Amino acid sequence: MSAHKYLLLTVVLLIPACQVFAPAKFGPTGIPLDDRYIVGGGIRCEYVAPCAGTTIWVDRANNRPFATEPLKAGQTAKLAITDLDELKQFFGDLNKINFVLYFIPAKSMPRP
Repeated sequence: MSAHKYLLLTVVLLIPACQVFAPAKFGPTGIPLDDRYIVGGGIRCEYVAPCAGTTIWVDRANNRPFATEPLKAGQTAKLAITDLDELKQFFGDLNKINFVLYFIPAKSMPRP
């Protein structure tokens, strides 16, 4: 195989790896800009972290995070809202609620 083919193969293999470990980009409210970090949603959701990272619960109706939680590999993030009156008090119109769960692996978190 020629040197050009090795170089091309190396570049093709490294591009996806760089994207996986590239730091996540966040908007002004702290929400990841990339939807590939969405792992669940709704008023009942459970997610088991495949690796260390951080979950961010977001109400997409107003694009604001309402909870974050650091997790170790194998730990579970849970959201189970059963009191709809309390939910309405905090978030308003229940028909507009759109809860989304993001998981950002520790390797993708931006460094200070």
